[in-house]
This record gives sequence, C-alpha cells and structure tokens, in this order.
Amino acid sequence: MRFRLLAIAALLVATTAARAGESRGVESFLDVGGDVLSGGVPVSDALVIAFGLSARYDERASTNELGQFSLAPLPLGVYRVIAVKRGFAPALAMVVPGRKEHRLSIRMKREAALTQSDKETAWEIRRALPRDILREVEAVLEEPQVEPEAPVRTAFAGDVTSIQGYDGYASERTADRTMLALRGGVGDWSVDLNGRRQTVVSASAAVAGIAEAADVALEVRAPRGGAYRIVSSSASWQQSMPGTQDTALQNHSIAWVGRQTRVSLRYFERENVFGGDSGPSDGLEIEGGRSLYRSERAGLGVQLRVAEETSGVAGPDGASVVYAEVFTVGSFAPMHSLAMDYGLLTRAGRHGGVEYVPQAAASIGSVKLARLTVSGSYKLASEQGTVAVAPLVTQLGRIPAADSSYRYGVAITRELGRSGSVTASGAISQSDNAAYVFFDDRFEEFWDGLYMERGDEARSVALAASAALASMTFGFDASAGEIAGQGDVTGSPREYLVAAVRASHEGAGTTIDIAYRQLGQPLPEEESVYREVERASVVLAQSLRLPVDLRLMLGVALTRERDSSATTTTERDATRLVGGLGISF
Repeated sequence: MRFRLLAIAALLVATTAARAGESRGVESFLDVGGDVLSGGVPVSDALVIAFGLSARYDERASTNELGQFSLAPLPLGVYRVIAVKRGFAPALAMVVPGRKEHRLSIRMKREAALTQSDKETAWEIRRALPRDILREVEAVLEEPQVEPEAPVRTAFAGDVTSIQGYDGYASERTADRTMLALRGGVGDWSVDLNGRRQTVVSASAAVAGIAEAADVALEVRAPRGGAYRIVSSSASWQQSMPGTQDTALQNHSIAWVGRQTRVSLRYFERENVFGGDSGPSDGLEIEGGRSLYRSERAGLGVQLRVAEETSGVAGPDGASVVYAEVFTVGSFAPMHSLAMDYGLLTRAGRHGGVEYVPQAAASIGSVKLARLTVSGSYKLASEQGTVAVAPLVTQLGRIPAADSSYRYGVAITRELGRSGSVTASGAISQSDNAAYVFFDDRFEEFWDGLYMERGDEARSVALAASAALASMTFGFDASAGEIAGQGDVTGSPREYLVAAVRASHEGAGTTIDIAYRQLGQPLPEEESVYREVERASVVLAQSLRLPVDLRLMLGVALTRERDSSATTTTERDATRLVGGLGISF
C-alpha cells in the first residue's frame, strides 16, 4: 500500500507542480502523421507543415491520394501542424509530447463554403503563424500550384542521450541506456537513423542476471515520394522462472512504403519465449498492401501476408506452420459526421483449415463536440478446424483480429480546440492463439510481460489526454485490464495497470516524466505461485541553456516484486538512481 501511495502521489505532483520547458525527456523524437479530410473526403496533395512553438524547427510533408501524410520524426516539443491547399481554408492542429506517436485528423473546408465565422477563424490562424511559415502558406494559397523542386539538403541534425542507473544501496552500475537519432538529407534524399542499446543488471530481484536489448531503424525517403525502411532489433534476458534457460528475440525487416503500395520482408528468431516445450524457432514473413480504388466518399484496398515458422520441437502439425492471409478493407464516409470502415480477413493454413474474420468500425460525431467510435470483429472457422499458427509475440494493445475469436471496442474523443484532446476507450476480446504480450514504455525492464492462452478473455480500459496552456504542456495516458482464463490454478486473473505523466514549461527548460507499471499473473510453469511486479520511475530533465542544447537528467526508479503461494510469500524491493546527459545538434 505504501508503494502504491508513493506512485500515485508522484503522479499528482507532476500534474499540479511540474513547471517544465521544451519537452525533451528520455524519449527523443515524436512520430506525427494522420490524414486530411474535407467533408469526410480525403484531400490529396495538401501541404502539411509542423512548426515548433518553443524552438525554431519545422518539417513538411504532402498528403497522398488517400489524404494521408507522415512527417519525419520531430524533436520533442510543442508543435502546431497546419494543412494548406489552394481552394481550401487552412486548418490547424496541435501536438504536445504526451506520447511518442500522434495520429492527427485535420478537417479542411472549401473556400466557397466558408461562413463569416469560418473566414474570421482562417484569418486568426494566419495571424498566429511565424512570418516565414506565413509567406509559404500565402504562396500556396494565392499562386497556381506547381511541383516545387526539392531543396538539396546536406546538413544533419540529431539527438544523443546516455542514461546510467546505479543500485540505491551500492555504487555498482545496474543499468545503461544509450540512444542516438540522426536526421538530414543527402542530395534529394532524406535520411533518418534511430538506434538504442540497453543493459540491465539485476542481482537482488527475481530476474537475476543480465538483460540486453538493441535496435536500429533506418529510413531513406525518395525525392518524389516513397521510403525504404530497414529495422533490426534483438533482446535477451533470463526468464523469471527457476531453472529456465535464457530467452532471446530477434527481428529483422526491410520494407518499401509508397503512396499506394507497401511491401515488407521480415525474418525473426525466438528462443524460450513461452517456456515449456516451445523450444527455439525461426520464421519468415512477407507482407504487402495496395490501394485498389478511391473516390470522394469511399475507398478499397487489399493486403496480403504469407508466413512460415519452424520450431525446434515438433507439434501436432509438425515442426513448422505455414499460413497465408488476405485482408480486403474498405471505407465509406457518406457525410462529415459519419465514417465507416469494414474488412474481411481470410486465413488459410497448409493443412486445409480456413478462417474468416469480418471486421467493422463506425465513427459518428463532430470535432467541436465529441466523436464516438465503435468497432468489432468475429472469427468464423471452416469445418476443417482452425488454422495452425505459431504463438504470437506482440505489444500491448496490438493483438491482430486474426488471433482473436472476437474483439469489440468503443472510444470517445473530445477535441479541446488548439489546446489538446481527451480520449477514453474500452475493449473486450477472446484470444484464439497463445501470446506473450510485452509492454513497450519508459522502463528499462523490457522483459516484463503477460502470457495468454487460447480461450482467455481480455478486458481493458484506457484514457489519454494532452493539453497546452500558455507556456505549459501536459500529457497523460493510462490503461488497465485483466486476462481471465479457465486454466488459472490460483483463481486470480492476470492483470496490469500502466500510467505515465509528462509535464513541461517552455521558459524554464525543464521536463518531468513519471511512469508507473503494475503486473500480476501466475508463473507459466508454476501456476501455484502468483507474481506481482510494481515499478515506478520519476525522471527530471533540465536544459542547461548553453549554445549547444545540453540537458541534464536525474531520477529514481523503484521496483517491488512479490511471489505468493498457499504457504509462503516472498517480497523483494530495489531502488535505482538514474542520471544522464542528452545533447541535440
């Protein structure tokens, strides 16, 4: 109870007393993308500009035929995002660093349909723009559009962060985290490089030994659209079960992403992820997608995926599983306040099994009031039985519909004008495949995860909010849920609670980042033992206001682990002091 109160108090302190500056914390960049619509119809070839409010930094992109855009990674900060196209009134959105990924839906209106109030709003938007951005916007609105020549970029910008962790009761280093982000251009090509390496040493906790993880991502964008992406990652750690071998994961992929076509190839290896007799395995996956049809109010596309995984331990269907998926997806927006998405996923296995997964989602409401979105999917199997697939390794909240017997969700979003937004959501699903669900957040303990078996039912709720008030920015996101299965010997469900708060103040150059995680589940091979893990961290980042943007980071991370059975209860506590430096150039 004392541990929970400490974590909750830290969250409250962040929401009320954090006066921080340009949001540059442990994470280094924001991924911003989305779509531009007018009356529910995609707006293609619109210019999208993101410009920082606390730093002179801007980035540009153009929307594709589906009205979609993706900006190059933005250094952490508060941004305004404006969409411009001749014949439309400019539209504005706000990005605050409450989370790494931001998906914006920017609504534009045609100039011919503007009311007097809309015209006044458009002039207010222009008056809020910096002079250089305003000149660019005026040029787009007042002159016939011609395809501009891409500027030759040779300069590079980047961010380097190094964080060390030390045991609270000794001088021994127990954590090491280094991150590098580099962005720029070579001629007419844009290049983005991101890398991270982590090492965690744990001697007093249940997960004893050394855990290591590393990943690198390279994206090269062509001058006339499209991008090549290469991603490689690996992680290894000792399982939190007595007598088990080390666990290892590797993923390597290469992809081409164009305006209408996407193709990727992925190779992966797994070793002792699920325990038991799963053994080591490796697999190959080929995936592609293409837009087939697009009109003013509707669209149609198709995605194809073929996968094979070979295990070191033979199962009922042999040592390998092979299956293919075809996903046909469409959209229809009869009016501005109503949009519908629908799809049918068909999965076929090597031994003749076939599965059908119809999916649908509907969104209704307005940006000024609130928008309600409901979604659902349900799996239908052929008489030959379900398709044999390998166990799933995925992040929280990203279990595909093909691996669920059913999944239903609801979400309510309320835009707060230019200051931010609030989203509340809930979901319920039943797993149709064994899975290891891990949590990708701000903790170095990347091995934390929950196990799911076929037939388990998962229920979850989530809340996300962001706001920008004067020179302050604030972001909050939290999710909680439980996974219940008939095979739980202890009678207790697997459950989780994760929450994070980030607050900053422009003038002070300070950012405070607080995160909390609680997990509970029976051990996979010892279900008579129920394990609870609680983690809390507070990291303060302060810009030193030097000619070079140098940031000093200090913090503390607390961990509590509890193993309980019918006869005994064992508790372990650990405190880690965190410190490091970050520099942007």
